[in-house]
Amino acid sequence: MRLGLANDEVSKAVAFSSVGYQYRFAKYVFGVGLARAYLSSEVRDDNAKDTEQYELYLRYAVTPMLYFTADLQNIVNSDFIASETNQSRRDTVFGLRLSWLFD
Repeated sequence: MRLGLANDEVSKAVAFSSVGYQYRFAKYVFGVGLARAYLSSEVRDDNAKDTEQYELYLRYAVTPMLYFTADLQNIVNSDFIASETNQSRRDTVFGLRLSWLFD
């Protein structure tokens, strides 16, 4: 869990919260994460809304030092602005990552 605060006079976000969970099974790690950035009351825009992020990922250990990760993210109102009809905008992002750990 992560919590944060910001100065709402200089930031669109006044607060942030997130929670995540990982489950390890053999060479795999499954993870899920949720996050939300709370809109400052200083923002004077009727279309502005909080930002939310949702993520699922699966990491596989190819070797003890090489990992392959696939993830799926859903981002709601990524720039704090909803659509013109004030409906939440949703973007979906698919990702692939190769990580190499070295000494």
